[in-house]
Amino acid sequence: MSTFNWFKLTVLAAIWGSSFIFMKILVPVIGVLPTACLRILISGLVLTSGMKLLRMNLEFKKHFRHYFTVGVLNAALPFFLYSFAALHAPSSLSVIMNSTTPIFGAVFALMWLEERMNWKKGAGFFLGTSGVTLIALKSSHGQASGAHEFSMMTLLSAFAGLTAAACYALSGIYMKRFAPNVRSYSMAGLSHLLGGLILAPFALMEWSGHPSSPALYDSKTWAALLGLSLLCSAIGFLIFYHLFDRVGPTQTLMVGYLIPAFGILWGALFLGETIHTEMVAGTVMILGAVALISAKKSVPTPKTLSKQHLDKLIQNELVADAESSASSGALVS
Repeated sequence: MSTFNWFKLTVLAAIWGSSFIFMKILVPVIGVLPTACLRILISGLVLTSGMKLLRMNLEFKKHFRHYFTVGVLNAALPFFLYSFAALHAPSSLSVIMNSTTPIFGAVFALMWLEERMNWKKGAGFFLGTSGVTLIALKSSHGQASGAHEFSMMTLLSAFAGLTAAACYALSGIYMKRFAPNVRSYSMAGLSHLLGGLILAPFALMEWSGHPSSPALYDSKTWAALLGLSLLCSAIGFLIFYHLFDRVGPTQTLMVGYLIPAFGILWGALFLGETIHTEMVAGTVMILGAVALISAKKSVPTPKTLSKQHLDKLIQNELVADAESSASSGALVS
């Protein structure tokens, strides 16, 4: 992967790392389903409106089935699940569940894309998961409110996070196998728009029974909504689908290993959380995992091949010429 693509992957991780802070602010105020719905509905409306103004061909009818499928797998379902987890569990739990996306992606790629598993990928998955676990365990321990009680809702939140991560990975495999010719900007806009429309009736039902909160009129709430919908969803997924086109699903899904590091950084900057030694060590492990997973098998360059095989090729050519000459001489005689 090129340096510029690494830069885009890092920017994407920084953007998505902030989404957990925004959800923590929004979900208690407006509810689980309204948070998920507004996040992708606003994003979808902004993206598709911009593309129509630029007169881009979205090919809605041609690829409707792909937009709908990805809208469910990569938007509606995972955003609902993470919003649920944000209400019932500490954010560190959502972070660690989200970090399993590359693992699901590798498993699904082995199953449906026939990609090969080597020792570097295996070591990278183990190292990255260990680093994320170290970060999450430390960040969820010793907070001011004390240790988090592991309740049934915590268990359901963990399962919701794992399911969301699997959905992300599955959508990547689906796009690679069944929708490789769909334009990235069309997929980003229309999948979000359809995902928001799918959630809209359920969000309205929850909103009608949700008690009104004074925080609804707070500028902090609206800033969180705009940050979640425009920054994390609209801009974030444009970068995601662009990377998906350039480097494929396996390497793009590695963003899940980088997100926890930024989640800790944003928590320290904006929520006053402490950065511990274990968090730094875990971040180093994650970066090492990314390097292992993305490493490509070295292929000899043409220059190397010529140095190693030039003499042999010349020798073979001379032998072939000699044999040809001998055959010709025999025929003449």
